[in-house]
Amino acid sequence: MRSVIVAALASGCGTSILLSYPTHEPFLRANSEYAVSTRPLEDRTQTTVARIQTGPLRVACETTTPGSKVEVTYLDTFGGLGRVLCGFMALSEGAIAAGLAFGGSDTSSRVSGAIVGADAVGALAYAIFAHSSSSLRTEIGKSMPETSHTCGDGLVVRAGDQTWPVKSDGSLDGDGSAFAAAAVGGQPISIASAGLQVAWSPDANDRCALVAQFGIDDPSGTCAQPAEVAPAPRVVVPIEIRIRLPHPPR
Repeated sequence: MRSVIVAALASGCGTSILLSYPTHEPFLRANSEYAVSTRPLEDRTQTTVARIQTGPLRVACETTTPGSKVEVTYLDTFGGLGRVLCGFMALSEGAIAAGLAFGGSDTSSRVSGAIVGADAVGALAYAIFAHSSSSLRTEIGKSMPETSHTCGDGLVVRAGDQTWPVKSDGSLDGDGSAFAAAAVGGQPISIASAGLQVAWSPDANDRCALVAQFGIDDPSGTCAQPAEVAPAPRVVVPIEIRIRLPHPPR
């Protein structure tokens, strides 16, 4: 009987509300909680892996930012919606209490029903009489890691003495056919950013894909027939760019 009574008391809404104050868990009081600001406390290392693709011509980027220590400020409120939710929980608990009290003939069921009912009354009183409140609290935690397929600023591809900036979506900012012609013509190609540079040597499949896409001349004559163009995109060994993102001053 003792275990039944303890279980009934521990699962009650009123007990949860009382426990929410020392444990600082506002959701037990049906409060609404919103993160209103986030401030990083340490630098993050953002890593971008960029690859040249030829079917169609673009630079494929994958940028990852691992989680870092952040300071999050939460707004904790109790008002209209929370009051209704808390009252609904109290009424639901009252229905459970009635089922326990009148659904069984043994003493433990009746005592459990009485305890749960008292707990429900306490929760309902809280929903009706508790003051509306709004408060801010700050916690230190870890931000979620982020991954995107956006190319960052400063990424370029080069062919001979020509340079094409790479847009955020991976397309070239300029005449793509000129880049294709340079690649097919055997000029040295590279992808670069922040002082890092990786050379790219297009193979026969890359050259044929560029010839088919841009309709440029093929000096080698191996891509004269469209059927010879390989559909699979070709990629360069990726260049990895690491950028430290400083956090704002305190």
